[in-house]
Amino acid sequence: LLDEGLERFDDPEWEEALGLASTRLDLETIRDQDGAHVAALSNAIVEAGGTPPDPVAYDFGYEDAPGFVRVATAVAETVAAGYAGAVPSIQDPAAQATAIGILV
Repeated sequence: LLDEGLERFDDPEWEEALGLASTRLDLETIRDQDGAHVAALSNAIVEAGGTPPDPVAYDFGYEDAPGFVRVATAVAETVAAGYAGAVPSIQDPAAQATAIGILV
């Protein structure tokens, strides 16, 4: 999601959407952190004997940078709620620690 938004919109559009000149850098940082989270979770799944799922593509339907921000915020909140809800049911201690580490 973040890669797509970063490719689609330029700096003035980000600045207009959020009123911040550093928005692109902030989104790149978040994207990189998300990539690290995916790698950590994938590694934990493999170490627990599982197979990580393949990436999938979605059409989120936003038209502009403000729409992207609304969608990205909703996705981030949903993902955080999913982690929080799943943590108690994760059996493998290493995988559980990884999920908790992503939440904090």
